[in-house]
Amino acid sequence: MYGGNEKTVILLCDNEVMKNVIDKFGRNVKTELVDVDHFKVTVEVEPSPPFFGWVFQFGGAIKVLAPIETRKKLENMAKIIAQ
Repeated sequence: MYGGNEKTVILLCDNEVMKNVIDKFGRNVKTELVDVDHFKVTVEVEPSPPFFGWVFQFGGAIKVLAPIETRKKLENMAKIIAQ
């Protein structure tokens, strides 16, 4: 997505953001049904401010599940922004 140090990241998404996920990662992105309201997606991204900004724009409809260090980076960025 941004080049550099990419990681495999698993996101939990509300169904309403499926079009946005496809727009960002393409039609061949790996998805998995979770329940009637959610799906998981596995993507290769650089855990960076641009990626976190993309996640933040959905107001909680996309959550980082794994890896934990990527989730912690996102949480730290949210704390910095909230200060």
